[in-house]
Order: sequence, then structure tokens, then C-alpha cells
Amino acid sequence: MARSGEGVERLRARFASHALLDVVACDLEDLLCVSKTLDGIRSVIHLAAQKHVDRSERDPSGAVRSNVLGTLNLLTAARTTGVRRVVVASSDKAAEPAGVLGATKFLVERIACASEAPVCTAVRLGGLLESTGSVLQRWRQTARDRGRIEIRDPSMTRFLMETDEAISSLTSVTAQDGQKIVATVLRAYRLGDLAEAFLSAVDADLIEVGMRPGERRHESLVSAAEAPFTSRVGNHFVISPGALQGGVPPYSSDTATRLDVNALKRLIVPERAVA
Repeated sequence: MARSGEGVERLRARFASHALLDVVACDLEDLLCVSKTLDGIRSVIHLAAQKHVDRSERDPSGAVRSNVLGTLNLLTAARTTGVRRVVVASSDKAAEPAGVLGATKFLVERIACASEAPVCTAVRLGGLLESTGSVLQRWRQTARDRGRIEIRDPSMTRFLMETDEAISSLTSVTAQDGQKIVATVLRAYRLGDLAEAFLSAVDADLIEVGMRPGERRHESLVSAAEAPFTSRVGNHFVISPGALQGGVPPYSSDTATRLDVNALKRLIVPERAVA
């Protein structure tokens, strides 16, 4: 499902060769539309959301409508149409939220964990370097258009998730993970190191602009408050709100295994740096 006609056409063109895949226009805020779209569907991966910190801070009501009310509509429609399983994509910003976006994702996770029918799991993802609106996309555009890139604070750290890791995280959860939050144990990087790796392939100036509202210096996959309710299963944290588990130490991008500049250079393909 996609909200805009332009988005639908773009997705249809991208997946034109997939005969079993259909792309339809649907607004999650429209319960009737969502119900019609889900009729006959048995499993859903819910990715639609307002994902931008700046936009969420400027329009908190819009973020709540898209993320919280949209998820409530999806689960209501799933319940009435017989959907059996829903996997909800969340964000590391949901752990100890510092702004509007994180607060809406926190609520989305709790809504998912409270759902008994359909069985629902929230998957807490890290930052995708190549996602729409990602820092690399912004840097490519400003390097090409203005000969500069902007960095908030070089000491900021973020979790890195590659596309294959995100897909695996969303598709590998099982029915036993229902009413839980699942997070893959991820590596992290310093924003300053990512900028250095990027500028090794691009001729542009680096401008430090400072942190923005709704941001924090480091992200968490498991907060201190969540740690007692968390167990580690292989390469995943499984958080069970309200149900004490074996417990794990808090997991922050500040203390996680760190990718250095050379490792980041290998991830940023030079040919794509200013494509």
C-alpha cells in the first residue's frame, strides 16, 4: 500500500516484473480503505509511517495521525478481515524517546504488544544508510548542488542497518514473538567517521550545524528501563513489556561495536557517492 498516486506508480514501475505483487493506493487514516485492501490477506508487514524527525517536530499532530492512528486503523482492519499476523516496523528512536517521532514509535510498539488478535510483533530497526531521506541521500544532494555537506555533531553515534538485515529482521519473527518487541543486535558508527568516509570519495566542504530538536547524541536498542524485561536470543533482543525476563545490559550506539572509517568506506560505494 502507498498513500500517493505518484508513490503507487513508482512502486508499480519498480515491481512490474513481479506477477504476484499488486500495489494499491490507500491512506492508513481511512479505515474503510484499509479494510478493503486487507480483505483476503493473512499476513501484513506494516512499514508505512512518518519517519522524519524534523517533520514530526514541526507537525506533531500529523505524526500522531500517521503513526499512531494509522497503526490502530491497520490493526482494527486486520482484526475484522481475518488477518492472522502483523509485523510492525519500529525504530531505535522508540527506546527512551527524545522527541515526537520517538514518542509515536514508542506508542506504536505498545499498541502492537497489546494486540491479541491478530498476533502482532514490533521490530525495532536501526538507521538504513540508503533509505529515503537518509543522511547519505541528503549529503549526495547537497554535495552536488552546493558543494557542501552538513553534519549535526561529529560525536553523535547511530546504529547501522543494511537493507538485507532489515528485511531479515522483519521476515524472521515467529508467532512466538507475538506481543513482543524484537531488535537485531546492530553495529554503530560515529557521524564524524561517516562524513570522513563519504568525503574520501566526494569533493565537498563539511559544515557543522549542531543538533536539532527531537534528536539525541546516542541511540538505544534497549534502554535501561527496558533491560529487566529483555532477553537475548541469538543475535536478537526480545523485549516483553511488563514481563520480567533474564535481563540484559542496556544497549546503546555509544557502547556498541563500532564501525571505523575504513569499514564505512567499504559500505559507501564511490561510484554511487554523487550519483
